[in-house]
This record gives sequence, structure tokens and C-alpha cells, in this order.
Amino acid sequence: MTISTSSNNTPPLTNRVVAFLCNVYLISMVSYLILRLIFTDTTWWLALLNAFAIYTFSPILVLLPIAFMLRLWQTAGRLSILALLGVIWFGPFFQPPHTQLPSGGTVLTLVTFNAWGNNNTQPDQAVDWLMQQDADIILLQEYTPLIGEKLDYPEHAMNAGLHLFSRYPIVESSDVNGHQRVVLDINEQQIAIYHVHLAYPLDHPPRFELPLLRTISRYDETERNQQIKALLQTLKDETLPFIVGGDFNMSQHSLIYSDLALLMGDSFRSTNTGLGATWSTQMPFPTLRLDYIWHQRTIHALKTNVGPNLGSDHLPLVAWLELPTTTPVQQD
Repeated sequence: MTISTSSNNTPPLTNRVVAFLCNVYLISMVSYLILRLIFTDTTWWLALLNAFAIYTFSPILVLLPIAFMLRLWQTAGRLSILALLGVIWFGPFFQPPHTQLPSGGTVLTLVTFNAWGNNNTQPDQAVDWLMQQDADIILLQEYTPLIGEKLDYPEHAMNAGLHLFSRYPIVESSDVNGHQRVVLDINEQQIAIYHVHLAYPLDHPPRFELPLLRTISRYDETERNQQIKALLQTLKDETLPFIVGGDFNMSQHSLIYSDLALLMGDSFRSTNTGLGATWSTQMPFPTLRLDYIWHQRTIHALKTNVGPNLGSDHLPLVAWLELPTTTPVQQD
């Protein structure tokens, strides 16, 4: 009896199984990309896929080498085209960081940190690290007195449950559409700081009761996106140079990220490399960047760092921003 084998000594069944898996993945990805283009984020499951868009390309790292090893040339070619799309889309995230030297303006150090309230497991370490940063401004979401009451700052403001600590005088503090707006006097220049904590998109009632679907079917970006659109409208009317920081509960892969990036500079994206993921420390590794420090275009980002695990489900973000040398004249 003759036993048939493939030319590379791999059983034909293995080739067929791998080719089938690759084709299922390719069809799924092409379908997702077409749906993203047509329907954007109008359905909850598509919005959820968008939030994790970069990870939808991760199977290529396994499938493409296997396809080449098994000499599945057509399948490998199709996977290569998809891989090229992923490189074009996400490759800029991994370019060498851009460093901008100060040009003479005041340099501010800002920290934003979702402290996770009383769930924080390392409040003392968090206080020590925050004080070591010698930051000019600290933005704390999900405030806990175990951290906030130990921060040695001359100025402190609380609005809408958000706490801001500053080394510079606070001229004004108010609640604007659920966000904290604080005006600081920085060397006789007034700067508006918007401190935000946007809606958590997993608070929707579950659409399915199946164990594997119950959690992800809670996903809904509607409230958060409405908050972002209202914030953008407020910022368009802002008359002072402004900085916006906090927990946006928004992935940088979500479509609405582009709306923010059209109006402001993303300090991390313009100065750093990689994903800059800040959430969640409860996973094997943080997967999404939810915490941001944005700035008006007249303000320049010099450097950013993602901080260590400080007992929260978020990592802190530090940014060094240079203010304009003079306040721009506002036009009527």
C-alpha cells in the first residue's frame, strides 16, 4: 500500500486545516474592515472591535510564518497583504519617539492618574511616586483620601468628583458639563486645565446572558461619545490656552479619537513610541491607552512617560508641556 505525503513531508490534512483557518481569519478581517468603513462605530460590537483594532491583526504573527513553512503560497500572499495594511495603519505608533527641546517658554510637568478610589492596593507607594515626579499639576480621578490627603501641594480644587493639585495659584474652578475646569495663573499667564473622567463603556445592561457574551455585550460607547462631542464644542469656545487630561475610557483605535486629534495634540502620540497602554493592570499586561494629556496646538509636548503600577487598575501618565511664550491675542 502506498502512503501519500506532500512534497515537504507534511501530511496534506495539516495543510488543509491551516489553509482553512487562514481563510476563515482572512474572510473575518476583510468583513470587519469593510463594516468599519461602512458602518464606522454605529453598532456596539463593531465599536468594541474598533477599540481593540490593533489586536485583530495579531493572529498574522502566528499564521503567516506557518503558511510560509507549509508552502501555502497563495494563502501566505493574502496574509502578507493584510499584514502590510496593519503595518501602514499601526506602524507609525512604533516610530522612534520625537524629542522637542524647550524653546524658552514655561515647562509644566503634569500627571494624570485614576487612583481607583478605595480599591487602590498601594496608596503609600502611589503617594511616594507622585511626589517624586515633582509635578506642577496632578489630576486625580476616582479620588481616595489615602492618596489625596498626603499630597503636599499649596493649591487644590475639587469639582464634579475630580481633584486637581497645583503648585500654581488657582484663579477659577468650575464644573463644565461634568468636567472640571480650572484656570491657573502660571507666571502671569492664565491657562485653562480641563480635567475629565468620561463614562465607562461597559456599564450598559448585558444584551446576552451567555457567560462568554455577558461582559462584552455590555459595551456601549454612546454616553462617552456624547460627552466627547460636548467637550469638543466647549473647547472650541475656550478663549484661553488649554490642556485637557484625565481618564477618557477611550481607546486610541476608536473612531472618535480622530475627532479629538483634529482639535488638539496628543502628548503621548507626538513624543513617544508604542501603544502607551495604561489599562488594565489586572490583565497579564495593559492592553489599551485610556488615559490622555491633550494640549492646544500653541502648547508643545516635550516628553511623556507611562508610570508604574501604583495599586490601581490604571497606570499613571506624565507629560512635560511647554507653554507659549506669550498668550495668543484672542480675536472677536
